[in-house]
Amino acid sequence: MRYICLDGEYVNPERIKFLRALQYGEGVFETIRVKEGIPEYLKLHLKRLGEGAKFLNTAVPDADYESLIRKLLKKTRINGKLARAKIILFNGESPHFCLTLEPYAPPDRDNYATGVKLSTGKHPYCESEVAKIKSICRLPYMELRDKAVRKGCFDCLLIGCEGKILESTVANLFIWDGKNFFIPPITSHRLHGIMEIVVVKELKRDGFRVREKRIKLKDLSSKNGLLITNSLIGVMPVRAVGKTTFRNVTGETIIRKLINKFSPYFQTKPL
Repeated sequence: MRYICLDGEYVNPERIKFLRALQYGEGVFETIRVKEGIPEYLKLHLKRLGEGAKFLNTAVPDADYESLIRKLLKKTRINGKLARAKIILFNGESPHFCLTLEPYAPPDRDNYATGVKLSTGKHPYCESEVAKIKSICRLPYMELRDKAVRKGCFDCLLIGCEGKILESTVANLFIWDGKNFFIPPITSHRLHGIMEIVVVKELKRDGFRVREKRIKLKDLSSKNGLLITNSLIGVMPVRAVGKTTFRNVTGETIIRKLINKFSPYFQTKPL
């Protein structure tokens, strides 16, 4: 069951289906993991929501989003359990926001130990600035992910117009060479993730270098470790992309720490 708050008022879910902005993808959104009653990294999510709003020449409506999420938690009786909150910002005659809340079932726990498999596909917005915002116009991403799932994969790795790897349809990438971590350049046409920001900060705190680097899939080998991150799944290893397999790095201290600290099955201390 999904519970919805529109501009601060509780509404029937059927109502939002008729809002033009939501029908045609004229907005931005943030998806937030709510764990033990806490909307994690909410300030970072709201900051990125504001950046997306600026791209659309609008503004984020003034509201106490944390209080609204907590009220929805109590109303839905899922307080204390894992939940997925979504703030959708869209424009009409003035800016509006829609807040939804529903239970969240994370990926199987084994995925965090053995890793997941990804397919590959061309990034649908690799030449567009739209790739840098979390637009509600998600159909091209959804189609690629659905196709990947039908192949038995967790997600689809998106390749840029020059053959460089950028992100997956729902996650950011970290490449590990045994000493350093690499991420696709933030200036690329891709989304700069909230969990990506959090993990980079954690790695730097532990003395690791995180370098931005343009990398093609053919540049990677079984000697590398590959991680995907987002606000819901936390940190998860990748065991293969197509026919390219990667070593299981979950036994390494820093990787194990990242998984344990940020994945939904474990205790997380929000920033």
